[in-house]
Amino acid sequence: MQLHIISPLQTRQADIVWIELHTNTGNFVIQSGHAPMLLMLSTKKEVVFRLKNGKDESFLVHHGIAKINRDYVTLIINE
Repeated sequence: MQLHIISPLQTRQADIVWIELHTNTGNFVIQSGHAPMLLMLSTKKEVVFRLKNGKDESFLVHHGIAKINRDYVTLIINE
């Protein structure tokens, strides 16, 4: 699954296994094949994801949205 991160300072792509997103309605763990949806990310919460090489990465999101599709996740964020 592809992760695309778009912020004012950078854009990044990564091959991931899963990603955990925090929203006002709860946490979502997204894996390949997940139903398409749009999510408003909670403010000042950490996004955690696992790369295909097994390494976990995370970063803090101040504001953002996530677009989930069956094969990719796009985060548009203000870090």
